[in-house]
Order: sequence, then structure tokens, then C-alpha cells
Amino acid sequence: MKQLVHWNFWRGILFGGALFLAVSVLGQARVSAAPLAGVGGPNFAGTATGQFWTTPANATGANDNNCANAGESSNPLDLTNFALNLPAGSTVLGILVEPKAGYSGAHTMAGQLLKAGAPVGTAQNWTPVSAPDCTFTTFQSLGGTSDLWGTTWTVSEINATGFGVRLLGSSSCTANQTGCFVDAVRITITYSVPTPTTTVITSDNPDPSNVGQIVTVTFTVTAQALNAPNTVRKSGAPPSGTVTVNASDSLSCQGSLTNGSGACTITFASVGAKSLTATYPGDANHSGSASAAVPHTVNAIVAPVAAPTATPREVPEADTLLLLGGGLGGVATWARWQWSKRKKVG
Repeated sequence: MKQLVHWNFWRGILFGGALFLAVSVLGQARVSAAPLAGVGGPNFAGTATGQFWTTPANATGANDNNCANAGESSNPLDLTNFALNLPAGSTVLGILVEPKAGYSGAHTMAGQLLKAGAPVGTAQNWTPVSAPDCTFTTFQSLGGTSDLWGTTWTVSEINATGFGVRLLGSSSCTANQTGCFVDAVRITITYSVPTPTTTVITSDNPDPSNVGQIVTVTFTVTAQALNAPNTVRKSGAPPSGTVTVNASDSLSCQGSLTNGSGACTITFASVGAKSLTATYPGDANHSGSASAAVPHTVNAIVAPVAAPTATPREVPEADTLLLLGGGLGGVATWARWQWSKRKKVG
């Protein structure tokens, strides 16, 4: 009986530990798979100014049920410094403003975007939550993923500290300092980014080459996958434009892309080890990229060696006459003449 109790005890410990480990692993997997916040928000205001608002700083940061309260009707509350960091080359597509504000009654408020601290574009009206204080307020939406608020925006304007929103209360926002209140405001930017690319030199033929020989360099530029929240791909079309191939001895050539591929030719004037690099500057929808350096060898041209030619022996005229002069007697006379010449030479 004691052994059975002992085994049940340890079995419970082992099972509970395994269950805890399994739950922990699953929980970790869920956390690691959760999407990260994009650089386009939602971000909260870092600065708030309003001459007739009580404690305007209460409207900065995340919502905490501590509100800025209006002390005069139609007095603006400017919220800026949203610390947005859109990547260079992005195109702003839409701006979503979400105020967490309320009125102690059914009244309207207006929001207008700030560029460099000044109001621009079209103001948007909304009816805040009717509540006795900011504890009961909820986030509401102005603008959206394709709403530019009647003006244009650049990345630098969005990323600047002077970008933000101005909130205005109606005439019913009275001096009792409880008529209208703002707890927090957050902004989310939807933008498109140039699709990242990868450039690769696929061949350089012939390799090795000779000095003065034409070398054809082929290359490809492909679009990479794009996975980021609050962003959209600018285009699904393949990269277009031209690619420049640079050699290590200051030579270069250019070729146009067709469906992401292209080629150009280059001729080396000197021997030795070279390197080739292809550079794509990007287009309206794709960012630029450069390939890894590819080695190439250039050899000298070796001139062929001509084969020696045989020179036929010329028979001296005197020899010819002796041979032709008298048959066998002439042969004997020619032989004695040759012998006499050798003796004289010796």
C-alpha cells in the first residue's frame, strides 16, 4: 500500500511537471509567433500643448484614465512628437488617428493633422463618447489606411517631431473643466515600401578570356519577400531598369532588364585576375542592390610559332656542266674534280 501511494505521488509530480513544461512550450511558441508592431505605429503622442487645457501632458503617452481637461471653448489641444520612423523611400498611403476622448454630453470634436506644427489638410469631426469623466472613454477612429486628410505627405514630414494632430472642442466645452477631456491619442501610418531586391551575376563567358576578347556577363535581379505590419508592397511586377557591371580595372558595361534578367559585354585590355560586380539602382517599386564580386581571369594572347621551311640545294653551274658533258666519263671527271677541291680546302 505504501509503495502504491509512493508511486502515485511521484507519478503525479512527473505528470504535472510534463504538463507544465508542455504548456510553457506552447505559450512560448504563441508569443514568438505574435506579429511585432510596425514602425508606422500605433504610436502615442509625446508632447501636448494647449493654453486653456488643464494638465495637457495627461493626453500624452498610453491611455491611463488621467485626462487633459478643456478650460475654454474651441481651444486647440496640439499633440505632436509621435516618434514615427518610416523607412526611407516609403510612400504614405493613409493616416489613422484614434483619440480617446469624451464629453459630459452629446457634442462634437474636430481633429486636424499638423505638419511641422501647423494645421494642414481637411479637418474631420466626430462625436466623442458621452461620459461623466475620462474613465469611461474609448478609442475612436478618424481617417484610415487610405485617407491622407486632403494633403500629401513625405516620410520626413511624418517622422518629424512636428507631425501630429490638433483637437478642437465645440462651444459646449465650457470652463467648468469637465466638459471635454482627452486621455490619449494614437496614430498609425499605412505606407508602401520599395520591394527589396537581390542582384546576382549568373555567368561571365568565356572565363578565362584573352586580352581583347568580348566577355558576355549575364545577371538577374529578383524581388525579395516583404513581411512587415502596416506596409504594402508597391508593385508585384519584376524589377525593371538597367544594371551596371563594373570590373576591377575601371571598365564597365550596362544592360537592360527584361523580366528581371539581362546581359552586357565587356572587353579587357590587360591580363591578370579581375573581379566583376553588378549594381542595380532600383526603380519606382524596388530598392537597389549589388551582387557579390565574381572573379574573372584574363590571359595574354600567345602568337603561333611558324614551322621552318626547307631550302632546296642549288647545284653549282660547273657541276651541272660536268655531269651533263660526258656520261660515265663525265661522272668520273666530276668525281676527280670534287676530290681535288677537297684536297685544296684541306
